[in-house]
Amino acid sequence: MKNENSKIQIPNVDKGYTERTADALLSSLPENIILLNAGAGFGKTQALANYVRRFSGKSAWYNISDTDNDLISFIQNFTKSVQYSLGNPEEDFNFSVPLLENIDIVMEQLVVWLDERIDFLNIILDDFQEITNPDIFNLIDILIETMEQKIRLFIVEKRSLPPFFDKYTKNGRAVCIGMEELKFKQEEIAGMLGDIGEDAGQCAKLIYDCTEGWPVGIAQIMLQLKQRKKGSVVEILKEICDKLEVSDYFMTRVYKMLPFDIQTFLKKTAVLDYMTPPICNKVTAIYNSESMLRYLVSEKLFVQTLGEGSSLYRYHSIFQRFLLSQATVEEQQEALRSAAYFLLKTNDKIQAAEYACRGNASDIVQAVIEVSGDSMLEERLYGTLERWFSLLEANRCELTPKARFIYGKYLMTLGHVTEANKQIAQAGKDFYEANRIQDYKKVLLFAAAAKRRAGELLQADVYLKQAKQDGEMVWNETLEAILTEQVKIKCCMHQLEEALLPINEQIKKGVRFQEDTFLHTAWQVLIILTQTQPSAPALEQTPKIEYIPDGFLLRNCILAENMKSAYQSADYQTAERNAQKIIQNSDYETLQTAVAWEMLAVLSWDEGNYRKAFEQSRTGNTFFTEK
Repeated sequence: MKNENSKIQIPNVDKGYTERTADALLSSLPENIILLNAGAGFGKTQALANYVRRFSGKSAWYNISDTDNDLISFIQNFTKSVQYSLGNPEEDFNFSVPLLENIDIVMEQLVVWLDERIDFLNIILDDFQEITNPDIFNLIDILIETMEQKIRLFIVEKRSLPPFFDKYTKNGRAVCIGMEELKFKQEEIAGMLGDIGEDAGQCAKLIYDCTEGWPVGIAQIMLQLKQRKKGSVVEILKEICDKLEVSDYFMTRVYKMLPFDIQTFLKKTAVLDYMTPPICNKVTAIYNSESMLRYLVSEKLFVQTLGEGSSLYRYHSIFQRFLLSQATVEEQQEALRSAAYFLLKTNDKIQAAEYACRGNASDIVQAVIEVSGDSMLEERLYGTLERWFSLLEANRCELTPKARFIYGKYLMTLGHVTEANKQIAQAGKDFYEANRIQDYKKVLLFAAAAKRRAGELLQADVYLKQAKQDGEMVWNETLEAILTEQVKIKCCMHQLEEALLPINEQIKKGVRFQEDTFLHTAWQVLIILTQTQPSAPALEQTPKIEYIPDGFLLRNCILAENMKSAYQSADYQTAERNAQKIIQNSDYETLQTAVAWEMLAVLSWDEGNYRKAFEQSRTGNTFFTEK
């Protein structure tokens, strides 16, 4: 017999329903209290309907609405769902006493009524988030405690679970199936795609990256994919994912159901890649963002925490796209600029510049380049810098001297030497005219280092001498940088004693170098390398090579000494390894690379590979001629 009351009918399962992790859990979990807790569109009802329709026993389904928060209405509809599942839809549960005056007695009668009629029954309470009445919570609690052997309870909840469930989850009697279990995994999406050839994995990844496994989003994509018959599946999916539209779903199921203050919060913070309470307070001009974010998470409103116990949050990507559509461009840019100004005062300056780019705030972008540009070059964040400089150029911003210096160094790394030198020279001129002498010296030192690396040692020395003019008496960061470059240039000129001399002069003045610095390492090594006695100790306990940059000649000096020591100790493998390191670390021929080739030639000769030895030999080194 058909029951016209949709509240107590088991929903139909969609055609083509695809099972996932949650379906396997529903079939295998031993607990008698199952909580399905996730936001809208995660397929909670469909997963449970699929399980119930395959279950061989009886199941009572109760689809709760906001009118069921009254105890009388709840009991009436609940008992009707039980009667319908037992095949007795006409039988009613009658109250023998006034309910409001005798709630405990009525609940006891309900338990007896159930006990007389069922052997075992699945009870499904769908959309349980509509219930806030403590009396109904108490009724559910009584049913769990008194009917444990006869019922298995399924609670479907879109928001945070009522506190009284905590005791059941803590003692192991209840288990929760959440968003992670309800969303589709990438391999499950691949199964939905069927046989589309070798692109299945790539297509599944495209869909997963777009939807994060959200079932409604996946269903929308699959529907549109079926309607597109021609063309590359990968290209079609890229287009669908870029233009995926579920605004109607979010508007009717989520957004319009929320209070105005929460709607405003969502709309203003949608521009943020991640959220913290302080930055949300700044963007929204409120002071309770932390409680607002916690509420959004607990109510499963497409906001997730990043890390356990973290105060870092983010929106689901599709929901964020919907929220952005609710704000004007001007509103978005205002929020982005507020976020950028806030982050500029924190350590997250790169994110500040990213927001500033999107908010068209060139002043913030340039400020971040000045502060973080050098470290970004070291980390090779060239793509980010390119985007920032392109924005400044598009907005016709005049670069500050420091930003121009960074721009020149950035161009140098890309190999645009002519334009790089032009920008760096202009930055140096601007620094000098502004009487920023320390910054001017940094430009000269950079130019000296660039010339040294290019092998133009005389020109490098000219820049170094300019940087040393008006020499400073007090040891500081600039003086350390000048001495470092001086030592490197002298070493490249093979003037090791001249390289050691200024280091010793500073030591005599009381300067002490930190052990993890280049100058400390250079001082130790140069002392050994400048000794002429045959009994000079080999570098068995050498300073740490990692403090000397790859490709620099002094590093090769250390390796050359180790190579020689290893060969004399008959450790030929180590000798060969050090020789290869010298050659690999050198951009151009030096005395050390010539010696390294001779070592390889000697080792090849010792192995009887005379042809190879002749090919490797460069200078007729003593090692080789003695053999």
